[in-house]
Amino acid sequence: MPQQLSRDDLKELLNIALKEYEWLRREIDQRVVARSQLISFIGAMAVLASAVGTILLKDGKQGLSGIFVSGIGAFFVLAIVYWRTSNKSIVRLGAYLEGLEKKINTLTVELYGEVTVEWETQREGVRQQSPNWLMKVGGSVLALYRREPMARPTPFNRVGWP
Repeated sequence: MPQQLSRDDLKELLNIALKEYEWLRREIDQRVVARSQLISFIGAMAVLASAVGTILLKDGKQGLSGIFVSGIGAFFVLAIVYWRTSNKSIVRLGAYLEGLEKKINTLTVELYGEVTVEWETQREGVRQQSPNWLMKVGGSVLALYRREPMARPTPFNRVGWP
């Protein structure tokens, strides 16, 4: 015969889930800030590269400018790879948070009769309903959307939970 969890046990599970949710949201925020800083750095590098390339070409140093442009090109490729990897990790975190929201909401409905968190669930719905094919393709290339199911928290498997 399964033992039911007490109200205090449910509150403790809710507190743990909310703390994990808070930490993961903070992780996403930090990654978004780092990504924004990368964009600023890439912009500054593009301006610098343009200036140096122009000066080298003006001085008649085509060979040196070619090497310089190749190096800048390699930097941009690495920056785009970092950008894409960062986006993929943010999307993975969002998918995990979406599952965690379901756990939190299950607990809050059980304890208080209300759903409390829905941000990631709603955002995923918006992301999946992109307005046109160009947005969908761009989102896929930049890893802004998830294409396959992501890892999610497992359902409650404690005594008394289905």
